[in-house]
Amino acid sequence: MRDVQHFRAYADLVPDVVARFGGRFLARASKVTPIAGNVVPDRVVITEYPSADDAVAYYVSEAYAPLLKLRLATANTRLVVLARSGPLPDFARKVAENYLRSRRGASR
Repeated sequence: MRDVQHFRAYADLVPDVVARFGGRFLARASKVTPIAGNVVPDRVVITEYPSADDAVAYYVSEAYAPLLKLRLATANTRLVVLARSGPLPDFARKVAENYLRSRRGASR
């Protein structure tokens, strides 16, 4: 966390956007207990969506875009999307890849 005070605005607004895409919070913890490995984040949030497509749609949506900007400005974050089993479905993977390509182009 680089700016906890401003991150709170993100934390207050993001639940409504998550819900719009069928998501729900499974865990939100600021106390992380490492058992193995070197990665120990300050905070972990786990959300569940009906499908990987819904999870990716949430992240690349216009509804989430201003919140993502706030999140990236206030915290060092990581995001992973997991399918319930096996690889990420083709549609979700393609949407995510296209989004990442568009972001790389925008940052040049």
